[in-house]
Amino acid sequence: FNSLPQALMPYAEVGIAPDNFVDTDRAVQIVLGLQRLSVVPLPTEVVSVQQAVEGDEPAIVVSPDGWTDTSITLPVSSEDQTLTL
Repeated sequence: FNSLPQALMPYAEVGIAPDNFVDTDRAVQIVLGLQRLSVVPLPTEVVSVQQAVEGDEPAIVVSPDGWTDTSITLPVSSEDQTLTL
């Protein structure tokens, strides 16, 4: 994660499902963890998952039930208990 906070500069969107407190809590924990890695504040804006995916800004997308959007290849994924990097 050494370069990850800087990849989110100068601004990042956080995509979460609407009216989902659990995803909001997950997003807060992720952003707090990333912020601890950087001395520079990480400005964020909460948007819908669709807005984060379709937007031009760097984004953190909270998707606890898995990822099915084939237009975006995740840097880390798992299938049948196999981790792919």
